[in-house]
Amino acid sequence: MRAVCCKTWLFFDKAFLYKLARHSLNQFLKYALSQECFDQEVLSGEEYVTNICIYIVMEREEVIINLKLIESVQKMQKLTTRDVYLNIESPSLIPECVRRWKRQDGRDTTIKKINEIVNCALEMIKQEDLAIKDYLIKSCVGISNLKETYATCNQTCARLDMILDKIHCVEIKNNEG
Repeated sequence: MRAVCCKTWLFFDKAFLYKLARHSLNQFLKYALSQECFDQEVLSGEEYVTNICIYIVMEREEVIINLKLIESVQKMQKLTTRDVYLNIESPSLIPECVRRWKRQDGRDTTIKKINEIVNCALEMIKQEDLAIKDYLIKSCVGISNLKETYATCNQTCARLDMILDKIHCVEIKNNEG
C-alpha cells in the first residue's frame, strides 16, 4: 500500500507540545485533527508559540474512496468529516444543525478536509499515480454541488472555487499531455 504525505503547518502553544511529547505521532494526529487544535487562536501575541511541520499521511485507497464520495454529493447535501472517510449527512429526526453542532462539524471543517484530500491526490499525481487523476476530475461535480449548497456564503464559495481551480489545472495538463 502506498501513502502520500501532504505538508501542513500547524501552530501550538507549549502546553499542547507537552501533550505531543507524551503520545505517538499517530495518536497525536488523531487527537489534533479531532480537536481541531490548529484552529485555536494561539497566534495572537502568544510568546510560546511554536510552529511544527506535520505530514498528513493518506493511503491511496482513502483518497480514492473520499474522492468517489465527494463526486456523489448532490445539491443541498452536506458532508460529515469526523472519520477517516467522508460521509454524506443522512436524514434524521434530530435536526441537522444540532447533529453538526454536537459533532463540531461545519463547512469550514468540510472544506479543510476536501482540500487535504485534493492536495494528497495532487501529490500522488506528481508521483506518477495517474489513475488518481480521473477520480480527482470526477470529484468536481460534487464540489460544484457543495458550492450550490453553500451559495449564500461568499467565503465558502471562494474556497471551493480555489479547490476547483487546482483540479482544473490538472485537467488542463491532462488535455495538453
